[in-house]
Amino acid sequence: MDDVEAYLNNKGIDYTRTGQYEKALESFGEAISLDGNNPLFHFNIALVYEQMNRFEEASLSLNRAIRLDSGNDEYWNELGLVHYKRGEREGAERCLKQALTLNQRSSAAWNNLGVLNFTGGNMKEACNCFQASVQYDEDNADAWFNLADTWSELGDRRRSYEAREKYETKRRE
Repeated sequence: MDDVEAYLNNKGIDYTRTGQYEKALESFGEAISLDGNNPLFHFNIALVYEQMNRFEEASLSLNRAIRLDSGNDEYWNELGLVHYKRGEREGAERCLKQALTLNQRSSAAWNNLGVLNFTGGNMKEACNCFQASVQYDEDNADAWFNLADTWSELGDRRRSYEAREKYETKRRE
């Protein structure tokens, strides 16, 4: 990535953080026009589309990023989220499992697979996923929160309370 591309990418990230999504799309689009083979630009533009609830475009951009770098677990994880948001549970599960195949220690993918199982009513598998998530990243507050809810659903108040305490601690840090 040359200086101009890096500048455009960083500008796009700054615009995204401040909710200026159209400007972010322009900036990432310019970066892509300079180097259409950089998967990071396609990934970043997909994140903007997701923020805008434009999931079809997000999916297309993520698929481009994956074609350019199929070994990046973050791209697969994000595509799993897009499938989930579109109500495509099978696609979400396939992508999240691919992310975990590429990186068994991906706390984010374990957490997201846990959410998929939780919302599908498979509490025991959700619990296993959330436990893996916090095992690989003890600071993942979302996973602690989700684990607390899952323990509650499973009727284990003590573990639910302990996980909720971890969540509160991590959220404050």
